[in-house]
Amino acid sequence: MNDNRRLAGIVFTFSRRKNGEFWPVYEGSNKIGRSTDNAICLSHESVSPAHASIFAIESVGNQQLDFRVMDIGSETGTFVDDAQLFAGDRAFLSMKSCIKIGRFELIFIPIDGVKEAYATHPALESADLPPHDSPDDSSNNSIAKLLKTISSAAKSDSVIDPRGTTI
Repeated sequence: MNDNRRLAGIVFTFSRRKNGEFWPVYEGSNKIGRSTDNAICLSHESVSPAHASIFAIESVGNQQLDFRVMDIGSETGTFVDDAQLFAGDRAFLSMKSCIKIGRFELIFIPIDGVKEAYATHPALESADLPPHDSPDDSSNNSIAKLLKTISSAAKSDSVIDPRGTTI
């Protein structure tokens, strides 16, 4: 989905792959579910076809974004930091909130918090990573690479394209 919305954060998980995987969270609504038409597709029978949505919404009178997750009628519920949400329930998200959907544990990081997450996580700090334009991502921690790329771009006025390359 490329609709020119502003990148607001990421969610990542190590639930399915050893090196982890991540998805962008854009301003507005970001649907999560088993169906392939969701922004965040978690292909497993423990996830409902349309399970939850993450909302990144500009707060009134403030230029910062507020982040919320809402269960949109899942069969098994959605958990945010161990609090269960049922259909229609919402919860605020903050730095490193854990969203449990089926067998997946997604960690939420707002873009404003990328530098903080990178600086406080020893595994990410010491990760041996190739330059941003390296073609071989398979043997490296892709989560650490993404955070380093975003952190680098945040220090300048660079833009990050969908492949994670700073332009």
